[in-house]
Amino acid sequence: MRRAVAVALLAAMSASATRGAQTAAPADPALAFARRIEETVARGDGSALAAGVDWDAMLNKAMAGAPATPKVESDFRTGFLKGTASFQEAILKAVADGGSYKLLRVRQVGAQRHAIFRLLAGGNVNYHDLWLSTGPRGVRINDIYVYMSGETLSESFRRGWLPVAAEANKGLVDRLVGPENEFIRSASQWREVQRLLKEGKRQEALEGYRKLPASVQGTRMMLLTRIGITQGLEEPLYVEAIEAFRRAFPSDPALDLILVDAFFMKKQFGRAIESVDRLEATLGGDAHLKNLRAGLLFASRDLAGARTWAQKAVAEEPALVDAHWTLVTIALEQKDHAETARLLARIESELKVPIKDLTQIPEYAGFTKSPEYRKWMASRTR
Repeated sequence: MRRAVAVALLAAMSASATRGAQTAAPADPALAFARRIEETVARGDGSALAAGVDWDAMLNKAMAGAPATPKVESDFRTGFLKGTASFQEAILKAVADGGSYKLLRVRQVGAQRHAIFRLLAGGNVNYHDLWLSTGPRGVRINDIYVYMSGETLSESFRRGWLPVAAEANKGLVDRLVGPENEFIRSASQWREVQRLLKEGKRQEALEGYRKLPASVQGTRMMLLTRIGITQGLEEPLYVEAIEAFRRAFPSDPALDLILVDAFFMKKQFGRAIESVDRLEATLGGDAHLKNLRAGLLFASRDLAGARTWAQKAVAEEPALVDAHWTLVTIALEQKDHAETARLLARIESELKVPIKDLTQIPEYAGFTKSPEYRKWMASRTR
């Protein structure tokens, strides 16, 4: 999802992977494992991530209770494992293109250890909750909750496996009960809904959604699809889609990640900030979200509040370039040329971000005519 606020506010953008603040003890093997992934990915090396994911464990979970013939199961596993490289390749590409994969923290929830990562890519943000386990092979990732999809990878893989298993095992559909039974029976219908949405045929997609069995309509995947459909239709339909998801999954973080942009586009800045607040509480804190809150406050013309939150973001994560640019944007709006020069100098000298010819950027017109600009330019040539 494109972070519309960041795109609207930042005059330039770069990103850098940095060490994250942790909540686990330094000697914790899970923390050391997660840090190694962060550090190697930042160097463009995906080997630690690739070796750390237990794809067999995820696949076993996805295929549990839905057997097929040995050949079908073997073929599915072979094809599946060939495709697993795309996960780390997508992350490495994002980093190579100027994004980052940052470890936010390692934490314990009940008996499960979690490593929370933030993926920034070209103005997009996503979060990965890596579920960790420790065994003979050390710390491994046994599942991954992807915030933007609102489900774990094993759940996504199961959705791909069930129709295959049902085709090979004709009695499987009758043995499965509840939503999975109707999910398989209506596979062609929900795939058609997704196709229509992809083609921009929102009204037809909504009509197709309404024809699905109630249990299928109520799945997380289809409720998120419904939000996507109605986002381009009349507002009451969109609001009801959001509320339907919230009723079904009241604590699911996927919804708030989606709603930030949706509310921003509708200029409902207060509601967007509420979504940011909930998301940050779920994650346990993130400087990027503090900067996003600053952008929303800027859009609502609360410049003092915007500056406060952008400064908090910089204090929490000094290498978060976007937050520095937010402060520049605020200084430009306030015509504070001395502050603009100070911030630009820091971005260039401390963060090593190259700055283009500002005389070619309309937003800097007032600054480039000022004595502070000339002084700053002179300092760069020394």
